[in-house]
Amino acid sequence: MYFSKLLLFSISVAVSTAAKLYVSSYDGNITSINVIIPKDRGPTSQSGLKAYPIAINNGCAPSPSWLQLHSNILFCGEEGNPTPNISTFASFQTTFDGTLDLLSKVTTLNGNVNSAIFSNGTAIALAE
Repeated sequence: MYFSKLLLFSISVAVSTAAKLYVSSYDGNITSINVIIPKDRGPTSQSGLKAYPIAINNGCAPSPSWLQLHSNILFCGEEGNPTPNISTFASFQTTFDGTLDLLSKVTTLNGNVNSAIFSNGTAIALAE
């Protein structure tokens, strides 16, 4: 049984590689996209790439801008375009199927457009 699972896994790895891409949009959504790279193309060739949206989350609305992935946590800085002087910053647990589970959302000053994680993942800085 172990051998057959290993053989099946080896065959699937030889055919393609998959990755998740998270995209923010001013429509208020974060879209999780499954990107499939054919094994014979390599990561630098765009020929043969296939991308499929697999989940949509609006937990960083109304204007999500900067996304940063750290381990299995996706951080989202919301720019605050329609809400003067108020922005939000949210964190999501990523899942295998592409859905995002909201962990926390806090109010910040207006204009979150960049973030940086430092101190071994224990601190985060936001920039306007």
